[in-house]
Amino acid sequence: MVGLCKVASRVDYIDEHDYSLNAGRYVGVALEDDNLDEEEFKTLMREKHQELQKLNSEANELEKLIDTNFSLLLQEDKNLC
Repeated sequence: MVGLCKVASRVDYIDEHDYSLNAGRYVGVALEDDNLDEEEFKTLMREKHQELQKLNSEANELEKLIDTNFSLLLQEDKNLC
């Protein structure tokens, strides 16, 4: 995979980085220009934010449902004893 690994020789790379073995010094992915102007970027971020809000809302509903189901399950378990 691009940007996730690199073979770095001591002479070519490690010496230059004062023997630091921090992976971020040797690997990474260059960011490409997305060709969006400021307004297009803001519009895209608004759309992503709305999608995130929707997903968070769905997650909250699922969390409540799971909590309710566990409570019911534990109540039934008490009644069986």
